[in-house]
Amino acid sequence: DSACGGSAPGATPVPDPPTPSSSNSALNFFEDFEVGDISSTQFTTSDLPWTIDDEFASTGAKSIKNALTKRGQSSKLILAMDYPTDGLLLFDLRHDVFMPWAKMDVTRDGVKHLFFQGHEGPAKWEQHKIPVTQGFNEIVWDVSTIDAPIPPNPQGASTVWIDDVRYFATRTIDFDDDEFDKDLVSFSGLGRWSIDDSLPGPKTGLAAHSPKGLLPGESSTMIIKWTSSSGGPISCDIHLGIGKVSFFVDDQLEYTENRPGKRTQNIEASVGPGEHILSWKYEPPPMANMPMSVVWVDNVVLV
Repeated sequence: DSACGGSAPGATPVPDPPTPSSSNSALNFFEDFEVGDISSTQFTTSDLPWTIDDEFASTGAKSIKNALTKRGQSSKLILAMDYPTDGLLLFDLRHDVFMPWAKMDVTRDGVKHLFFQGHEGPAKWEQHKIPVTQGFNEIVWDVSTIDAPIPPNPQGASTVWIDDVRYFATRTIDFDDDEFDKDLVSFSGLGRWSIDDSLPGPKTGLAAHSPKGLLPGESSTMIIKWTSSSGGPISCDIHLGIGKVSFFVDDQLEYTENRPGKRTQNIEASVGPGEHILSWKYEPPPMANMPMSVVWVDNVVLV
């Protein structure tokens, strides 16, 4: 499977986080650090300790931040937990680190997923995510300073703040079973979508694609209808050959593209709890029988 991007017509509101819970179950995990004491959370810290304070917060009054590091030092925040299913761990981050004075790596089971070495403009809160797999996962936020001579007059505060860490269980439709789930997927317009390994560029399996041979003025749409119990982030991968693709969430346009050569794009959106409809509409180019008159869709992640 490949990795939906291009131009998004508007920002989609992010659903409210779940109610904070002290449960050990990752299914209900949400931490906003309002308890004020890291020992009362499921987080641990090593090397130079992280601390909870009220200097900045994404929501509420408190967040957790790293200790300042010097040459060769590290300050780690650790979340080791069993997850009932594959999913996403979301967190709000305000980072003000610059190399070589400080940087932050975010790893899962020792594999780096995110890194931060600087930013443009003033520091601000952003949302980030780490994929987690069913079973045990250890997430580490590691702020460190390289073991080398460091110039004076550091840029930034060499500090990051983390808030509102939450878990969402996900379901990924990767089409690798070579068939459409009739209870989930339907079609409208002309023709029927197919599943094969024809996706251009890097891939690890199969992908769905629109019908070949559509004529100018015709269109074909793939539809996925499902119910989300929690709401949260969703995403998909889209690769346009030539023509036009439009991606809708509940009839709201989230992404459209008509420029060829954009490669595979990852599109993200957010939904609330309840029933939702995703749709991918493909329209061929003005000239008939053009090669690559198709769009591919893969890795649809639902919550």
